[in-house]
Amino acid sequence: MDKLRKKTTSKIQILSLPSKKYLFRRNSLLFLLFLFLFFILWTSALYPSRDIETASVRLSGEAKGDALFFVAMDQLRCGEQINAENFFIKASNLASPEFRREARYRLGLLYFDQAQKASAAGKNGEQARALLHKLVSLSAGEKIDPDLRLLTMINEARSSLGLWMDILASMGQTRPHDADPASCQSLSLTWALAQYETGQEASSLLQSFVSNDGELTGERLTAIINSGGPLHLSRDRAIQAIADLLLALNGDSRKEVLSTFLIAIRDAGATIAGTPLYLSAVRSCGYGSDAGLLFDHTLELLPFVEHVPERKAALLEAAGFLARRAGQYDDAFSLFDEAVDSATEVTSFDSLHMQRMVWYRFDSLVHADPQSAASAIPQLLGNMVDPRYFDDTLDSLLDELLRQREWPLIDTIARSFGRDLPAASASRYYYLAARGRQLALLPEDGMQEALFRRILDLPPSGTTARYYRILAASALERFPDEEGTDYAFFYPAAEARDEAVQGEPAFPCCMRVVRGLLDHGFSLEAEKELSRLESCGFLPSRGLIIDTVKGLSREGHHLEAIRRFDRFANERGISGNEELRILYPRPFRAYVHEVTEREGLEENLFYALVREESHFTPDIYSHVGAVGLSQLMPATARDVAGRMGLKIPSNEDLHDPRLNLSIGAWYLAHLAGRTDNISEALFAYNGGLTRLRRWRSSNSDLPDDLFAETIPFAETQYYGRKLLVSTTIYRYLYRADSPEGPLWPVDTFFPKR
Repeated sequence: MDKLRKKTTSKIQILSLPSKKYLFRRNSLLFLLFLFLFFILWTSALYPSRDIETASVRLSGEAKGDALFFVAMDQLRCGEQINAENFFIKASNLASPEFRREARYRLGLLYFDQAQKASAAGKNGEQARALLHKLVSLSAGEKIDPDLRLLTMINEARSSLGLWMDILASMGQTRPHDADPASCQSLSLTWALAQYETGQEASSLLQSFVSNDGELTGERLTAIINSGGPLHLSRDRAIQAIADLLLALNGDSRKEVLSTFLIAIRDAGATIAGTPLYLSAVRSCGYGSDAGLLFDHTLELLPFVEHVPERKAALLEAAGFLARRAGQYDDAFSLFDEAVDSATEVTSFDSLHMQRMVWYRFDSLVHADPQSAASAIPQLLGNMVDPRYFDDTLDSLLDELLRQREWPLIDTIARSFGRDLPAASASRYYYLAARGRQLALLPEDGMQEALFRRILDLPPSGTTARYYRILAASALERFPDEEGTDYAFFYPAAEARDEAVQGEPAFPCCMRVVRGLLDHGFSLEAEKELSRLESCGFLPSRGLIIDTVKGLSREGHHLEAIRRFDRFANERGISGNEELRILYPRPFRAYVHEVTEREGLEENLFYALVREESHFTPDIYSHVGAVGLSQLMPATARDVAGRMGLKIPSNEDLHDPRLNLSIGAWYLAHLAGRTDNISEALFAYNGGLTRLRRWRSSNSDLPDDLFAETIPFAETQYYGRKLLVSTTIYRYLYRADSPEGPLWPVDTFFPKR
């Protein structure tokens, strides 16, 4: 009995003790539970909208729908398109009217993108039609303000499937007060194309090819035409020629297009001669030898329109344009001169069209005879509608006069300018006239200081105006230290009335969407919506702009923040240093400080370089292939990296901020060691060391600041101006970090003045 009891007891003890296998399973489950809880906490921190989703459970009605819209936006940002679609569907049924409308638009974007991919594949027409049906259903149902953005997508999807009658049936759709011009234009183009394809009307298609100022609508139209398949326009040779021309913008042979167009000219004769359609076609295909051929045919058409002033002026403008493009500037000036005279009899030519012809006339004269152009300045001043329109051609004239060392003419023009000229052109002429006196290139007549002061009287709008403003202040020794300057020296000061909300009451629903996007961390989407509203006449308040650009900067979208606020600041001014810091921020501070200290560069100057090169966007590419924050060409970066003992396996490695900044700083320091001053190093950074030496050798007699005026590359010349301005503003804003350095960098940039 005792033996049995002991045996039973031992079995019970064995059963009551946990086995190793059991312990392993239990610990594994606990570990997995811990990982799951950690994942929940981590994703909640990573994706704030999960908090919104959790909170939405406790909400009801429209508030719940609005919250689900932002959950969908976050899912879309994370690449979870299926989840985003489900949440957008819920929001489109539950949210308040403005967010319901926005949810349907965002949902439409998803369907449209999928439909375009299915249509482009050409293998699944049923899938494309099913997605189109989903798109159409979004615009049905509850009666809310029609969203033309959604209707635009629907009609483009229909055109890709050849559903022209469905497009025509949608033409009765009313346009809301906040319809954006891009949607309106796209709708009018697809409607016109549908009319043509169904044989109802051809002339509307022709008129839809051009905008109000006679320009081809370009990529937008070619995309619509291409999505609708090849056009068969043989019923009207003029239409055929223009359609072929537009298709050629996507890469077809220009020669073939021109031959087709010339046939159309012969067949149509006076029918299209001198029309905006003809003028825009000439602008698009009149290049090289083709320009000369078209020029002859254009002159042949003049007798057909002799007694129609409007068409005569337009045809003369077309001929002048072709002559100018062929390099026949004397002929171009005569033709534009006659075109301007003919246009004075035409009431249908608006002021902007007239200004364009006046610009072409003057610019042709600048190229043909700079001295005569200088004498024509008073006449030009009397014909300006918007003086800023003439900045570039006045600059070209000054470049030519400076190249010929025509200092008396430069001085004559500078003294003839009134106060209604653009600050950029006027300040450059004033500065050179004053410097000519300083260097005894012009007789001293007591005007030197007055000319410098005129620059300071001009508004500081734009980089060029700020550049000469800084040079003039330095020449006058107006600002020997920081006491005499403030933010209003660099940008116009905002007026007190600008603080008022000027346009928001007219767009209350849209404003809730913008504010909601900003509040939930979607500043890039908010900025796009703000731009759309501005195109419809909305004038945002200063507070809304500040909130938008701060959000963009906070989310790392420095490019969009700086560009958006720079436009705003030049037009409506700034109200303090805090706003100026939005334009001149210091991201990647630790890296910039590290590389500049190592290479012996000024931190403010290197910040200026990175700002102007990339606007602090690490993964940016330029049109020529330069990469990253300091915009290095891959070949140059690899060469420099090799000298530094580094390796760059791929171009994507240059997106790394620390690596890119390290290589850029080393390269700038290297150039500084091979040039005479920092401005020459910066010019070499942009234009190349070999070019810099060639430019300098041909203008060795000029001091540094005047040499900068003679650089033949407009991009490099402007680059130097941007860097001086940015370095000055960075020194001003962050002088507390380097109080021992000079506030004004003019002598650093141009030591031999």
